[in-house]
Amino acid sequence: MASYIPNITDVFPEPVLYTPDFNRVERMLQQREGMYKQGAQRVKNLYESVFNSSMLRNEDIQRRDAYLKAIDEGLKKVSALDLSLPQNQEIATKLFEPVTTDQSIVKDIQFTRQYQNEVAKAEQLKSSQDPATRRQYWDTGRKLLDYQAEEFKNGSSQDALRASSPSYIPNVDLFTLAEKMYKESGISVKKDQISGGYIWTQKNGELAIPLTQSMVNTLFDNDPAIKDMLNAEAFVQRKDFVKANAAKYGSNQAAEQVYIKDVMTTINSGLQAQLQVDSQDLKALRGKKESWDKLISTKGIIPGSQEHLDYLTDMQRIDLLDKSIVSARDRVAKQSTLDLSNINDLRSAADGAVSQYGYTEMSNKIAKYLAYKNSDISVKADPVAMSQLNSSLALRNALSTLKARHDYTMIEIAERGKYKDGKDKDDSTDDDSLLDSLFKDGFNNPNKENTPDDL
Repeated sequence: MASYIPNITDVFPEPVLYTPDFNRVERMLQQREGMYKQGAQRVKNLYESVFNSSMLRNEDIQRRDAYLKAIDEGLKKVSALDLSLPQNQEIATKLFEPVTTDQSIVKDIQFTRQYQNEVAKAEQLKSSQDPATRRQYWDTGRKLLDYQAEEFKNGSSQDALRASSPSYIPNVDLFTLAEKMYKESGISVKKDQISGGYIWTQKNGELAIPLTQSMVNTLFDNDPAIKDMLNAEAFVQRKDFVKANAAKYGSNQAAEQVYIKDVMTTINSGLQAQLQVDSQDLKALRGKKESWDKLISTKGIIPGSQEHLDYLTDMQRIDLLDKSIVSARDRVAKQSTLDLSNINDLRSAADGAVSQYGYTEMSNKIAKYLAYKNSDISVKADPVAMSQLNSSLALRNALSTLKARHDYTMIEIAERGKYKDGKDKDDSTDDDSLLDSLFKDGFNNPNKENTPDDL
């Protein structure tokens, strides 16, 4: 029990008032506000990424709109929550799970966004001020994007899920690339041919085609951008045909079947004809190879000589024909194993055939262009023929000189017989002696000129 203690004086200190740290409070409020804004922005971004993103497929758009109506009430409740708290943010994000886990909607959003980005990329190339950059644009690449988007939009749900993201395929300046490679390779082939007393020297042209063809094939085979460009051309060609002839044949499917049938028939006929020609050419070249092998084993060939260059050219042609024949036979074999009931396989086969045809046509065109780019034909006199010609001319001049002297001598003899001493003279013996002496003198000294005084 408490008791009073005398003689003690209690001293109570002055109370100290609490002074709050307003700076700390302000920092905490700012931090809390930042957390709220961050949470609200997270919900907003999620909403916009799902409900404000462009999509192509109508069924996906309708299903997304249905999701939006279903979670409308939940969104109103979330707006009243303190979104600075992680648990409230989690509640808000779970409202969107039905949409964000829908694979078709997610695929549609991603595909459409990629398509729009690639279209913008193509337009930037088209309007570029740099000529090299601007050459990467081509209408075929732009149309490819639209056709890919059209297929995605109108295809089945399974096809849409399996569809690859669209990508702009840039145009490749094949001639510039080939010219650069040609310049670096230093291809130069010459061949001399003697005809009509002249030496005709041919540089490149038809002689260089095997080398330029091999070079161009190497370029095409090692550059995937070129293959992509050729595949894009084949795809767009098929789509253009279907679009232009759908009304004629009753539907897109019917028009596509006609296109595929025509392509496969035409390509197959062309392959068979080319195989026959290539096989005959290869047989002839193999016969030449046997002759070359015999020449090399018996006499040999001087490296760098014209014979050596001809030999290398023939070997190059054999190699090209071998590869061409193997490729053609493979394509014919693949066509024979096609599943005619599988439209996707038929599309791939038709596009592949058109792409290969374009590959062959373009490579041949560029190879021929490069072969004749620096071609030249020069001519000069054949020294052996010139020597023979000079000898012939000298002999002809000598005979002409002798004939002229003979004619002159006969005239002088005739004149002497008529007018010597004012009387006719018919002394054949003297005339024959004079004629013999003139001819003898002429043969002994062909440069000497006979005059009346000598007679």
